[in-house]
Amino acid sequence: MSNLKIEVQLSQSFIDSMFDLSKQTQKKVRQFIEKFREDPKSPSINYETIANAAHPDMRSVRIDLQYRGIVLKPATGKVYTLLWVDVHDAAYDWATSHKISTQSIEGSLG
Repeated sequence: MSNLKIEVQLSQSFIDSMFDLSKQTQKKVRQFIEKFREDPKSPSINYETIANAAHPDMRSVRIDLQYRGIVLKPATGKVYTLLWVDVHDAAYDWATSHKISTQSIEGSLG
């Protein structure tokens, strides 16, 4: 087991956005979560800073060629929060227009 393994929390907004996706894309999201838990900085994830994000710790991650996830990186520790998943441009729009707080984060996958 990798020392890089992290904890992933799912916000309610992430859960809601994921259920709006096709079953095939939902499967890709589940596969992404496992890959992300093993190594959040894997090159295939394309973990990137988002210019003009509403929160400075928001990052973009690749689900597949079309879909991106929005992640809140931890200030310290290994608990990352998945905030949103959508097609590329819509995901970035969400990240620049949604302020978040730790009180809005719900759920966790260990």
